[in-house]
Amino acid sequence: MKQFINLESGEIYFGNQEFIGLKSTFDQVKKMNGTIDHSFENLEMGIQNLSFFDKEIEGNFYQISLHFSFRKLRMICVNFRDGQQLLETELWQNLKQLKTNKHTKKGDVSKAKKFDWGKIQAFYTAKINFGQYHISYK
Repeated sequence: MKQFINLESGEIYFGNQEFIGLKSTFDQVKKMNGTIDHSFENLEMGIQNLSFFDKEIEGNFYQISLHFSFRKLRMICVNFRDGQQLLETELWQNLKQLKTNKHTKKGDVSKAKKFDWGKIQAFYTAKINFGQYHISYK
């Protein structure tokens, strides 16, 4: 898998010329391709959340959740159905390892890296072969 996130800008690219980045709005994201699994808005509290059940990135499908606060994109979570896909990303290799939890049988690994635009945290759990990226924006 190629790098699906631009580390200079924090934008996530999809195979069909779509992208999500710091300047993306809730309404723009709602119009994107893919099955919306969940959508929630409470503008009085400044909360907008949106989840895609099957968003395509380079031929693979992922569950993606987006969290907006006062109409500004704050965080994107990308879940990998097959955690091995996470380990194969170029991004995983670029992140600094935070810790390995050796209390579990196979271990959990956390990695992270800060950027001018925000931070990326990655989690991999070997026991259930689950992987996830959290992309946080300033």
